[in-house]
Amino acid sequence: MDSNSWTLSVFAAAARTSTGRPPAAPLSSEETDLGRLMILASTLNYSLVPKDALLLELGQGVAKRMVKRRGDDVYQMLAFNLPYFPRELLKETFPASSVIEESQKRLCWVLQTPAEMASLTPLLGRSSSCCAGLTKAFQSASERVIRVVAKLMPPFEIMHEVSANGVERCYLNGMYLLATEGRSCSLLQTISKSAVCSRAITRKARSRTPRTCLSRDRQYMRRLA
Repeated sequence: MDSNSWTLSVFAAAARTSTGRPPAAPLSSEETDLGRLMILASTLNYSLVPKDALLLELGQGVAKRMVKRRGDDVYQMLAFNLPYFPRELLKETFPASSVIEESQKRLCWVLQTPAEMASLTPLLGRSSSCCAGLTKAFQSASERVIRVVAKLMPPFEIMHEVSANGVERCYLNGMYLLATEGRSCSLLQTISKSAVCSRAITRKARSRTPRTCLSRDRQYMRRLA
């Protein structure tokens, strides 16, 4: 059964029962269990949200903050947070190999290798038709060609934290390279330098906090520009 259709199925079953008429078809065990789960969640003052909806919100949050600016190829930063984002869903989405800090109240990933960064690809792909892989294209309605692209670059930090009042929150911090038409050579050269920088960060990432890691990398990128 599709993950986004279960709500309609359960409510439809409830509606058939409330009329006093027997249901047109017997409920499956999955629908029955889901109905019980929804009743329990409602009793405990919780609401159930499909995983796809949460991941879509996360991907759209990243894509929306990849914006174009005037000037040459530059590194831009993005940072935002999502309240009430479940920790377990993040553990399913991002590789365990990129975890650099884990405790009861905090869990932090830093994506640095191409394989780790690839975990962001499906999130961006489902968020916008303008995104492919880790790249977002900018094209105005009056133009037939794409003149500006933005590409996510490592390192990319994801942190889940539980506040003192028990609220779960997901923090995302990263950078993207903004490239304009006619600057492909400069883009490739800068990406190559960034890869060298990322490998150096990888060797030291586990000995310092992720925010320090990103801060030092930002200083390096400014020197490249």
